[in-house]
Amino acid sequence: MTIEILFPELANLYGDNGNVLYLEKSFPKGKIIKTSLNDEPYFLKHKVDLIYMGTLSPNNEVKVINKLLPYKKKIKEKIDKGTVFLFTGNATEVLGKSLTLNNSTTVEGLGIFSIESKIDENNRYNSLFLGTIDDIKVVGYKSQSSFMKSDEPGLFKVIRENNNEAFEGVHVNNFFGTNLLGPILVLNPYFTRYLYSLIGYNGPLYLEEELIDAYDKRLEEYSRADLKF
Repeated sequence: MTIEILFPELANLYGDNGNVLYLEKSFPKGKIIKTSLNDEPYFLKHKVDLIYMGTLSPNNEVKVINKLLPYKKKIKEKIDKGTVFLFTGNATEVLGKSLTLNNSTTVEGLGIFSIESKIDENNRYNSLFLGTIDDIKVVGYKSQSSFMKSDEPGLFKVIRENNNEAFEGVHVNNFFGTNLLGPILVLNPYFTRYLYSLIGYNGPLYLEEELIDAYDKRLEEYSRADLKF
């Protein structure tokens, strides 16, 4: 099992580093490649089973766009051929057409997805989240100052959230992009099991019993009609 973590020194906000720690615990005999901003991405010359990137600050989004722009064709090829990607928080925005910073400067993105993003750091959106993918219920939390306009297929069908959107995130082939903050892999063991099956692992999850117990309690809480989202 080979997993590449993109720019962990930058893409680690809001607890998303927990996803990296959980991947390491899940595959102790696997190869976990941590690619820094000064490194050449491992996926350029090697086969990888999963590519992960977490939440970034707006300034670091721009740095990552500049870093990945020369590799746009290769990234699109990986997505088209079904490589599994998990991008959390605002990471998916770097693959979009544009990123507007605080209603002023607009930066061109990689243009792989038809996404236009706007960042307004004076207007933060917060909400609990309950949704589904296939028959799997997903729980999580959002706290974001960026907002995507997307024509891409959604990832999670919304059951409850503090807005009127029908879908959350982006799902193209085996690319999974979500604004849910994390760690999504720890909070959602059934989704994690599904994701792992796509990279060829169908064994027990690390701390599976404990994760499912916590998930069941959270799902029960999020399903309460009186809970404010």
